[in-house]
Amino acid sequence: MKRRDFLRTTASTALAASALRSRLAPAAEDPPRYRLTLGQWTFHRAVRGEPGVAKRDPLEFPTMAGELGFEGADYSGILLGEHHARPASLAELNKRAADAGVSNVLILVDLYDPLGAPTADGRKNSVEKCISAKSHDFDAHGDECYTDYARMLRLVADSGYQGWIEVEYEGPGGPPRTPAPQRQPAAPLGEREGALATKRLLQRHLGAALRVKI
Repeated sequence: MKRRDFLRTTASTALAASALRSRLAPAAEDPPRYRLTLGQWTFHRAVRGEPGVAKRDPLEFPTMAGELGFEGADYSGILLGEHHARPASLAELNKRAADAGVSNVLILVDLYDPLGAPTADGRKNSVEKCISAKSHDFDAHGDECYTDYARMLRLVADSGYQGWIEVEYEGPGGPPRTPAPQRQPAAPLGEREGALATKRLLQRHLGAALRVKI
């Protein structure tokens, strides 16, 4: 890529992020519009004990989310397995979340129930709720290679949505499409580093509209 084109692309990305932050800047008395919750699927390799990844217990997840500075935890029914419907396990998750200062936001139950609600109103209500920020690969500047986050977050802002945004780092590899020339994947990230890279990307674009856990 030519240096001139590289600089033009970098400047355009920075301007897009700045413009979105300005549009979302709250008045002094207004609370931030968005809060971050971490999707448990981010750590699916660790929970499953895949080669080269340290094994983690699914019940550790609220503690892990708190350590990474997230206010919420979104669980995967697939990863929780039998814990999903075990009262003692759910009580333990609640205890660990309270200890970590994390809110238990939801459990995705796609392993057990149909994806959609039985009524149109129910499906609409589900869609209007826990926006998901999925990521795969990042370039050297911290931009996701396959999704134009500036554009996607403008759509979120323009919709009037307020509430949780779930961070879910899928891991390297990405969907079956080629990234834009200016967004070539850098070195692959581990699960923890990918979660933090996605969090930083949201912070960069949303600015003061995003509540950040200290």
